[in-house]
Amino acid sequence: MVELLTSSLSIRDCVQIADADVCAGAVGTQAPILAHDLRSISLASHAAKNFCGTIFGMCPLQPVLPYSVTFSPQSNAVKQRPKWHSKGRKPFKVVHLSDVHIDRAYQQGTSTICSKVICCHDWNGLGHTGLNVSKPAGKVSLDVGSGTVCGVAQH
Repeated sequence: MVELLTSSLSIRDCVQIADADVCAGAVGTQAPILAHDLRSISLASHAAKNFCGTIFGMCPLQPVLPYSVTFSPQSNAVKQRPKWHSKGRKPFKVVHLSDVHIDRAYQQGTSTICSKVICCHDWNGLGHTGLNVSKPAGKVSLDVGSGTVCGVAQH
């Protein structure tokens, strides 16, 4: 099943939107997941038709099935929070990290502009010199290296 998916997905037009090595890596990592999903759904089901349309592009997209959610009625009583009283202790700082994208293959000194889905990798083994070089802490529009996340966590 995985071999069938790998060959059919690599034939798809992935190469038109990404480099061949990116497509090969994506297909190699995602084919086992897709194979598992295909084994888990009934062939004539709505899920199978959606899968066929969205993953393979070989079937028409299916209409969204109506679904309603009922909520319990809200109470009209306004709940008051208890008043906070300091106990005289020293305040502490909190850092909330949310939706952190860690790129385990991130390499400082590589190009931040490339033809791949994700940059800042040493794709050709040569590194990069010039204006668009990745810095130790990453770049705003890209994923960060694990060293950056560990550094933030230590402080």
